[in-house]
Amino acid sequence: MPDTTPGDNRLKRYWVYGAGASKWSTFTELRKHLLKYLTPEIATRTAASWFHLRYGFWPGDDRNRVRAGKPPRGQRIGPG
Repeated sequence: MPDTTPGDNRLKRYWVYGAGASKWSTFTELRKHLLKYLTPEIATRTAASWFHLRYGFWPGDDRNRVRAGKPPRGQRIGPG
């Protein structure tokens, strides 16, 4: 089990780069896993940050909506 000691990067290495990375592809999946180790508020912020680190865009970005098979909110994706 990953170490959840504050300031330790083992949890991050496991879920972003290690064996845990294959267990999630969406923000929601990662957050659900992190809830086992972190409080809901911290799990949400951490999942968003690690999602951004892995994919290069934030969970609320239109690119994430399109990746999930949903239409973008506007007429185009990217800077307006």
